[in-house]
Amino acid sequence: MACDGAGQTCIEPNAKKDDDAYCQCPPPAASQTQVGAAVADCSYDECADHGGTCHAVNQECEDADTRNAGDWRCVCVDPQTGTPGEQRAGMCVDPPGDCELRGHLCHDAGQICLPAEGMRPAAVVGPIADPAALVGRTVTLRSSEHPTRLMTARDGVQAALEEVVPEDRVAQFLVRPGLIGGAGTISLEPVALPGRRVRHTHHMMHQHVVEDTDLFKHDATFTPVAGLDGAVGTLSFTSENFPSWYIRGCDHLLYANTPDVPCGSPAISFLVEEAPVTAENDGYVTCRCMAPMTGDDAENAAATCALDECAATCVSCSKTAERPGGACSAGQTCVDANQGRGQEHDWRCVCDAPYAGEAVAAAA
Repeated sequence: MACDGAGQTCIEPNAKKDDDAYCQCPPPAASQTQVGAAVADCSYDECADHGGTCHAVNQECEDADTRNAGDWRCVCVDPQTGTPGEQRAGMCVDPPGDCELRGHLCHDAGQICLPAEGMRPAAVVGPIADPAALVGRTVTLRSSEHPTRLMTARDGVQAALEEVVPEDRVAQFLVRPGLIGGAGTISLEPVALPGRRVRHTHHMMHQHVVEDTDLFKHDATFTPVAGLDGAVGTLSFTSENFPSWYIRGCDHLLYANTPDVPCGSPAISFLVEEAPVTAENDGYVTCRCMAPMTGDDAENAAATCALDECAATCVSCSKTAERPGGACSAGQTCVDANQGRGQEHDWRCVCDAPYAGEAVAAAA
């Protein structure tokens, strides 16, 4: 019959009753059963069972066809690239380092390339009060009511307001366009948890892997508006699917709720500031002179390097002892014609007036 042909089981609850049989999907697929022995609409979201394999290595799980088993895979999450893994983790690699991309600026000049180190300060100082200027920026969200606390996103726990520094990645968010809705909406991707979005579920704010469902897209989309505290430069964030709900702090945990719900340590407005970013892989390199040449380091450009051989050989040009202050004594002067090009052994001694004589290379 139809069930057998589709690899499904025919269930007949009452053998004495007509037209009550239905087809049932084989486990672990979920069934949308059809009375009358019509073939069931079977689906099996393999990512629900196997997604942890991908998430453990910061990759996303994809199930191309929930009607088929054995077709889930792990895919790379930006900025990593690579080959998806069929029923296993993908072969993902980090993007090339700054010196791999821009090292030629230094190497072409015979200099050393060093990746930038430490933290690069924010390009914009002060709160960003214009909602239209948020998308594409990496920001921190500082509670206006509790200014020592920043919004944080940690794996497996509710989003919170914590006393952390802006340089801490758990307090940094990449502002993305809203997953659903019109212009002016945003979503927040935690820098420490790429591929996830801050969303509300049962009023609580969490950071979950992006799902291709309308519910998730609505839950993770917000609209920035002028801060409800009325302070200059603050913003509040309303929910896309529940416009009367705002991202709120209660007892230093984050919820989506209406402003009138009582709670301890309430917070509803934020100072949104551009976050300082880790200098690694931020597009900057440092060019440094290679010994024996010397000079100051240069950022994203070849350094100005020189080799002053006279600094070390001045005394060779002196008829007597070296003068105080490092200058050659009267009689001869050291000249290095090609300091800027780093050419070695081209220094020479020349006679000082009123003396006359032929200059001698690399000797008095």
